Amino acid sequence: MSDPVGARAAVVSTTIPQQVDLVSRDILAELRAHGYAVHAVISSGPETATLDGRVHRIHVVLMRRQISLLSDVACFVAWLRLRRTIQPELVLAGSPKVSLLALTAARLTGVSRRAYLLQALRLGGATGATRRLLAAAERVASGCADVVIAVSPVAMLSHTLD
Repeated sequence: MSDPVGARAAVVSTTIPQQVDLVSRDILAELRAHGYAVHAVISSGPETATLDGRVHRIHVVLMRRQISLLSDVACFVAWLRLRRTIQPELVLAGSPKVSLLALTAARLTGVSRRAYLLQALRLGGATGATRRLLAAAERVASGCADVVIAVSPVAMLSHTLD
């Protein structure tokens, strides 16, 4: 699907392509209905094909779910480059890792609307320094968002308790 001429750009992202399709299906349709050229930024995977026809363009950034300093820095640089290329008016991020990377890059580069679609936290089962690091990352991601949208009361409760 090509970008509509003169359309505002919106970025929807998560680390798993299937999550963009399943969780954000209605959001994708709503953004297109409001004249946005919707760009999906995802890690590669077989589910990428499910986004054909739902988004205007797919961008692949290889994001690891686990903490990996070198990989995460490379991903952050990729997000900064994408921001310059796409010039979105809106960024909607939907997983802890991608929210940290995408929303931080969006805030630093002046994206006017930033939303965190809170689906789950990575804190479950983490202890000690890892738990503190994940909690700090969650606070940074949430702080870079204009709005945090929880997909369930449990997700919001978990988010506010940590």
